[in-house]
Amino acid sequence: LADSSVNLEVEVWLDNPAYEKDTKEEILELCKKALDEAGIEIPFPHLQLHLDGVADSVAKKLMG
Repeated sequence: LADSSVNLEVEVWLDNPAYEKDTKEEILELCKKALDEAGIEIPFPHLQLHLDGVADSVAKKLMG
């Protein structure tokens, strides 16, 4: 488990290493489709920054 995700590992045995790149791409695509069909979204990290006690002028500069 990570901060905002469940990390899964998929292992595959290939008889011919020449197929590694194509096989990896195909497996990733199939995994994504299976997760989508199951209604499982892939999360991405979120960061919230709270600026308590910071002068308004400093906060405005930080926010751009």
